This record gives sequence, structure tokens and C-alpha cells, in this order.
Amino acid sequence: MLRYLQAMGAIILAIAIGSVLALVYKRGLPGDATFWGSSFPSGLQGLGTIGATIVAWRALNTWQVQDAGRRKAELAQEVLRLSYALSVSLTTARYPKEWTEATRPSPVDEAKFVVDRDGGSFTHETKTIVSALYSYLPLIRHMFGDNLSYNLHALIRCYRDIYHAYAGLRSYVSLAERKTGEADLRGVKTQAFEDLRTLGSRFVGQPDSLGPQIDGIQAAIEDELGPIISGRWR
Repeated sequence: MLRYLQAMGAIILAIAIGSVLALVYKRGLPGDATFWGSSFPSGLQGLGTIGATIVAWRALNTWQVQDAGRRKAELAQEVLRLSYALSVSLTTARYPKEWTEATRPSPVDEAKFVVDRDGGSFTHETKTIVSALYSYLPLIRHMFGDNLSYNLHALIRCYRDIYHAYAGLRSYVSLAERKTGEADLRGVKTQAFEDLRTLGSRFVGQPDSLGPQIDGIQAAIEDELGPIISGRWR
């Protein structure tokens, strides 16, 4: 649409210039009484047309800049909304809990509790948000650059880590319910502890790396998109 308007403006400008030149050629040059008597006022009218066209052209350019800024701000607002919704979903889906050796339940019991606590809502609800962000990524890279795209990819990777942790715990619970031999579960049990730690469950003194990582990524996204939404776009 914008290219069409630009082309129309160029055509109008060319027509106006052509009209003045045609009048000069047809009715005489300056110094000719015919030119000054009748052609010159027509020429001034043609120049007035050119001036109006230039003003319209500049107005069109201004509108283009404003429209581009508005569309950029609208996209930034939608991306920020989605990233915030994803961050909240990731934080809510996690299970921040510190245990001692004496108080921590068996990994099977804890895995069952975590899986039942989620109820599958994380998988279904959050997937919709991630899909929406994915659809915007090419446009985001084009309009905002690689830094924002990198942070959104990092946030999506956090989603994948949590998604795989839940999937691993569900498999562990399923195997534990079917097998009674501890040897059969030894390798899966080790992975279950890692999955629980991804979700925030850990022994006292162990750091929670994923939670602060999610918060830091979201803060970086807000810092980049905030000025654009408020109207200070680049």
C-alpha cells in the first residue's frame, strides 16, 4: 500500500512539472508578450500545483514514518504480552522446594506429587503461547534485531527444559508403577532427580539456576521493548 501511494505521488509530481513545461513551450518564452500576458499566470498556477504536490509528498513521508512507528510499537506490545505470559507460566509450572536428606520423600513419591500437581495444564496452555511467539520470530528479528530474538529463543529454551522435565517424570512414574526392581530404575531415578531440580526441587544449599534465568531473560525483554511501546522507537 505504501509503495502504491509513493508511486502515485511521483506520477502527480511528474504530471505537474510536465504541465508547466508544456505551457511554456506552447505559449512562448519569457520576454514574449504572449508569455507574460497569458502564459505566465498559467505557469504560476502550474508552479502552485507543484508546490502543493511537494507538500503532499512530504506529508505522505511523515505519515509513513509515523505509521511504521505505530506498527512497531503495536508489535512490541504484543510480543511483551506473550513473553510475560510465558514467563508467568514457566514460574507457575515450577516447584521451588528445598529439602534435607531427612525430609525429602522418595523420588517416586515426589515425582507423582509434581505430575499430579501440574495436571497437564502446563503442556497444553503454554504450548499455545510458545507457538504464537514462534510465529512472530522472523518479523521480530527484522524489526527489532538479533538481541531480542536471542532472548525470546532463550525463554523458549527454558520452556523446553521444563517440558522435558515433566515428560521425564511422567515416564519415571509409569516405570515405577510397573517395575519393582530397584536396579531397573537406577538410571531413570538419577534422571528423575535432575528433572525435579529443573522444576525447582533441590537439597538445601543447592542453587536454583533456572528460576533466576527466567527472571533475567524477561527483564532484558522488558528493557528492550519498554521504550518502543512508550513511543521512543528507533
